[in-house]
Amino acid sequence: MKAPKKIALVVGILALVVWVELVREYTGPVRGRVAAHFDLWRGHYVVLAYGLPSPWRPQYTQLLRERYGIEVRTVALCIVSETLRSYADSYDEVSAAAANQKFGHDVFKECQESARSKWELERISVPEFSISVKLSETAQRKLQTLHESMLVIAYFDGDPLPGKGKDNSPMRGVVLGNDEKTVDANNVATFANSKVTNWNDLADKDYYVTINVVSARKSSKDNLVDCDTPIDRISKFAGKSTQVFCGLIGERNLGPGKSGNRTRVR
Repeated sequence: MKAPKKIALVVGILALVVWVELVREYTGPVRGRVAAHFDLWRGHYVVLAYGLPSPWRPQYTQLLRERYGIEVRTVALCIVSETLRSYADSYDEVSAAAANQKFGHDVFKECQESARSKWELERISVPEFSISVKLSETAQRKLQTLHESMLVIAYFDGDPLPGKGKDNSPMRGVVLGNDEKTVDANNVATFANSKVTNWNDLADKDYYVTINVVSARKSSKDNLVDCDTPIDRISKFAGKSTQVFCGLIGERNLGPGKSGNRTRVR
């Protein structure tokens, strides 16, 4: 094959890839509605969830499944493409309407309120702790220019008693909930009134804490930073300040220590 033909073939392949991606992007709502109608035709009632889950999501999911046979399927967490968002929203618009029509009332509102009430009654106070966010110089300048802040999210989970756990991947067998705080003027987030639930299902009351730090998305819909993710038992966080290093996404050498494990408790 001569060089011009090879070039034409490569260009053709690239053009096809671009075309496919454009089709996926602009047909997300249509594909979502079609997929929902197909699942409903098969008798499957499903809703798609994305974004950071509420702390009562496990109870909400369980109630929908046990009372109405509806599956909650998580398709993304905090990073969601516009294509996936439009697909999921369109899917849920069709699926939720069909479920409410079948059962004669808003089953999602009912289960949401029941799940939240149960979660509130079962919560136990978390010992106070704080997270100090240390930004790289580049990240600091970028966030100041955009007037952007930082959000610290604490996830609580633990290992279950026999027969009490379930598959909550990527979390442990007992999901206790989460809490989030915006940092103050000193880039410190203090968790002083957090609570957890499902306490009686824990095999070890010294449960785990996972810290996720992101930009607060006040000026940008996307997360701008790449941060350490400290994970340890609550006894290691309680009464202390844990420092977390952050840089812009793609930035290297954020701080002392190895990538992905640059944390200090003081």
